[in-house]
Amino acid sequence: IAPVREGEVRTVIMMREFAGDVSLSDLLFLSHIRRAEAHTGSLVRHGLVMVPKPSRLFPVSGEVPVYVEINRLSYDPGVPSVYALHWNVSDLAGREQWRKDYPTLPVNSANTSRVEKVPLQDLSTGVYALNLQVEDLKSQTQHTIRRY
Repeated sequence: IAPVREGEVRTVIMMREFAGDVSLSDLLFLSHIRRAEAHTGSLVRHGLVMVPKPSRLFPVSGEVPVYVEINRLSYDPGVPSVYALHWNVSDLAGREQWRKDYPTLPVNSANTSRVEKVPLQDLSTGVYALNLQVEDLKSQTQHTIRRY
């Protein structure tokens, strides 16, 4: 008989309002990511197996893969448009420790997803906030999300 492995996650559930403008899913911190052998499964998204890491505890020697879905971008197949992403990590006093900007990413559909690998090697042990801001440059709307 194989041993039974169980886990439990307790968290606060926050209800967000999703107006008609651009929106972001929750940031999903991953323990690892790889190409999927099959195209279905509870951990498969867009052809990738994404294994979540609910503890969000990572060694400072590596990087953290983070998955996010971006919804309701301005999209017209006949009119090219772009959006911008701004990632940053800040300490609890609000001091920025890392930043990566993508000022012009092409909009290929109204809904898209991204995986970002956030480097940790320059951070000391501690608690940090990961912030993501998306800007729809055509509609001039933006949305920000923060996770610790």
